[in-house]
Amino acid sequence: SAILVSLAMFIPGIIFGANLNFNIVTGVQSDNSILVELFVDPQSKIINVVEGEIKFSGVASKDLSVQVENGQSVLSIWPVPPVYNSEKKSVVFTGGVPNGFNTKSLLFRLRIKSEVSEDINISYLNTAIYLNDGNGTQESIKPASFKITTDKNGKIDLVEISSGFSSYKYVIILLLLI
Repeated sequence: SAILVSLAMFIPGIIFGANLNFNIVTGVQSDNSILVELFVDPQSKIINVVEGEIKFSGVASKDLSVQVENGQSVLSIWPVPPVYNSEKKSVVFTGGVPNGFNTKSLLFRLRIKSEVSEDINISYLNTAIYLNDGNGTQESIKPASFKITTDKNGKIDLVEISSGFSSYKYVIILLLLI
């Protein structure tokens, strides 16, 4: 039984390789916008391409304005630059870098502004990360959804509302049974 408990603790690391993380930057906005940074953590593997879609939903997404800033990105080549599509309420992107990278790095920033002060949900979908191994091997990534909340005092917070771990519960149960 100790072996099963140990295995259960390491399964997320086996199933998911890299992580995408959002971070709210505070104290720099002068226009009532929210600055959100998107980072990728390759978990010490060398990756050179990241692609995906960032989707916005919730009441506040109706009148949403999003500017994408990729000037300080670790990715220097953008076959599909990250641009906000107001009809689809999403940012689709594909970027790469020669020789790859293996440390947590900035992909781009999102300057988000809404006329409605309600929660905004952010999810990343169809995300893929490729290893710099000469074969274009796709690395697994942990999917998740987040919610930006603003309290009555104007404090902004980023809360993870779901992660892909629960979507793999049957795989985990099967592995534990083996």
